[in-house]
Formats: sequence, structure tokens, C-alpha cells
Amino acid sequence: RPSCAREYAVGAFQTAIDIWRTQINSPVPIVVDAQYQSLGSTLLGLAGFRNVFSNFPGAPLANVFYPVPIANKLSGVDRDVEKADISITLNSSANWSYAIDGVPVAGKPDFVSAVLHELGHGLGFAGSASINSITGLGQIGLMGRPYVFDTNAADSANTGIVDASVYPAGSVALANLIKGTGVAGPGLFWKGAN
Repeated sequence: RPSCAREYAVGAFQTAIDIWRTQINSPVPIVVDAQYQSLGSTLLGLAGFRNVFSNFPGAPLANVFYPVPIANKLSGVDRDVEKADISITLNSSANWSYAIDGVPVAGKPDFVSAVLHELGHGLGFAGSASINSITGLGQIGLMGRPYVFDTNAADSANTGIVDASVYPAGSVALANLIKGTGVAGPGLFWKGAN
């Protein structure tokens, strides 16, 4: 028999899914593998897409990786039927508020908000830019290809983070931009329509 907290977690998780359902539409079902387990005392949750695809029929940009939920939607085909599209783990040890009314509870992290956030990562709200821990140089992409999210990240002058003439992979300039100390000013910004 599941614990009361687990039952509340399932209901709150479904509330988050229902909210996302009002914002996205795909001809291919999005399969989520959700876990509820102890993640220690500092981490509320983690999530991500399980695979990426590029250069598939229907891909708007060449040589760009699309997370599986986006690739499935654009192509109208389940590109990876063997596994779930999104993997998410929420901390069963956290002192959650499982309220589904949107009213914050003082001193408790909001479970619905955490699930919304983590599902967002699984749906593709995640970039690939990083700083190499050994060289200190900026990197972007996987096998030389950025994620589609990266194509909408820009500096304060609206120069895209994937513009290799300004921010080449393996460069100090890219590392500085990621750290927020870029030549065009601090920070990364969204340059996409939405």
C-alpha cells in the first residue's frame, strides 16, 4: 500500500502534466519515466530527455540535435520506441508541499513547480554549453552539434552562442560568455520568438 505522501505526489505530478498538456501538442505520445526516491538533503529533483536526433525528416535545422520529444513531434514518428522520452526523479526525502492550488506554503518546496521545471528540461529546455573542468575553455554541443535550445541563446548584443566566428568551441570567449563575463556584456539571453 503506497504511503500518503506518495499518493499526494502522484496527484501533484499529474497536475503538472496537465499544465504542460495545455502548452504542448504532439502527434506522438510523450512517455515519461518518473521515479520518487531519496536524493539526499540538497537536491529536489533531476530530469532530462533520454535521446537526441539530428538531420531527420522534418528537422528545421541541419546538424542540430533535437531532444526526442521535439524530434518526435516534428517528424510525427516515435524515433526511440525502446525507452521513455523523459526521465525524471523527484526527492522523496524533501519536505514537499503537495498543494495543487498554486498557493505557496512557507518553508516547503512546491512539488508541482518542481515537476513543471524538471519536465521542462525533459521537453528540451536545456542547453549544451559548458566549461571544460581541465582546460577552462568553453564547449558547446555534442559531437560538434549544438542542441536546438542553444540556437536561441545569445549574448547581450544578440550574437548567438553558436556563432563560431565569435564564440568558437574550445575558446576563452565562449567560456567567458558562459560565466557571464563576455565581451558584449554579462549574461546569456533568449533570442527566439517565444
